[in-house]
Amino acid sequence: MNLYEIKQELLDLVDQETGEVADWEKFDALNLERDTKIENIALWIKNLNAEADAYEKEKKSFEQKEKQARNKANSLTNYLSLILASQKQFKTTKVNLTWRKSKSTVIENEDALIHWLTEEEFRNPHIVSYPDPVISKTAVKEYMDKLGITELRSKGDVVMARIVEHQGLQVK
Repeated sequence: MNLYEIKQELLDLVDQETGEVADWEKFDALNLERDTKIENIALWIKNLNAEADAYEKEKKSFEQKEKQARNKANSLTNYLSLILASQKQFKTTKVNLTWRKSKSTVIENEDALIHWLTEEEFRNPHIVSYPDPVISKTAVKEYMDKLGITELRSKGDVVMARIVEHQGLQVK
């Protein structure tokens, strides 16, 4: 029997007009079963949260290992570049090392370049773009707390932000 069915059975045992319980043994047994089910669901939630925490920790560990492996590979690539600087190619049955040309852009003076790129006669949105504004809800809440208000209103009396309290079940 699930929790909903147990709740319904408990309600059926109580006379709605008088509040009397028809069968105390069955009432107690159903309450015990209900409490056991609630406890088991709460334990399941705790296990799932612990499992999720373990996955997150493992993910961070793998990200760190990936970063270390890439850094080591880049370091060894740079080392081989120094060793093979005068050699056009190195080839065995298992590897083939060759040189290839590539180009990259180096920004020497970012401020001057941005100023030049955003001038009216050159303005090009494909080269310089600005991200959309992002509002920090945490900072807004701190600001409102500092002012001692629960609603932030504009001059036109439009509610721009509101602090809302919630009741949340915490399982530990």
